[in-house]
Amino acid sequence: MDHCRSARRCLPGGQLQGVRAEEKLAATGSSAQWVLEFSPGALKAIGAVELLAAVGLTLPAALDVAPPWCR
Repeated sequence: MDHCRSARRCLPGGQLQGVRAEEKLAATGSSAQWVLEFSPGALKAIGAVELLAAVGLTLPAALDVAPPWCR
């Protein structure tokens, strides 16, 4: 996947800026460099699994169907 092409973003002024993802992360001081190692599809899958895990951990207690040792 071409990270340069996927890093293009629309700016508030409607301009298109072709800044590399690495440069954007460095400019913000973010420590999320690991994101660059995955494709966009993989990142979406990771997010979906995290969301399902959060629902799976909270929904049983919210619906009062959790086992007694979890209450």
